[in-house]
Amino acid sequence: MFRLDQNPDFKNQGELYKPSNYLDLNGDDLSQQVVIHGTDAIDQAIEAVIVTEPWERLFNIDFWSPFYKLLFSTANNVDSIVSETFDMIERWTGVIIERSKANVVVDSDNHEVALSIPYLYVDNGTTYSHTFSRAISK
Repeated sequence: MFRLDQNPDFKNQGELYKPSNYLDLNGDDLSQQVVIHGTDAIDQAIEAVIVTEPWERLFNIDFWSPFYKLLFSTANNVDSIVSETFDMIERWTGVIIERSKANVVVDSDNHEVALSIPYLYVDNGTTYSHTFSRAISK
């Protein structure tokens, strides 16, 4: 196994490394600022919320989303599940989802959900916009 600095995927963040006020997904001291690296880290945090099922994190049982219901069942209440999922994303990542611009397409035959979730985040007092886009399947 390569050392981290010999891995071709490794990038030294250097001066790009900056503190941010987003929540620590592990449930550590949320009153302290944690460090993330831009929109890639926020997108990763959003994905972590989306794909975590109830009771999966034994030491943080409040961390989950109902998103799995869209993949593993023929859910009739898609809008409700999507709204609850957005609530959990906002709770755990600190972003503000632009719900009117979000697009969620459920393909229940193939157990796949395509997501396009525009969100706002604040960094050093400036508000930025980004879109989380993924196709998630079982």
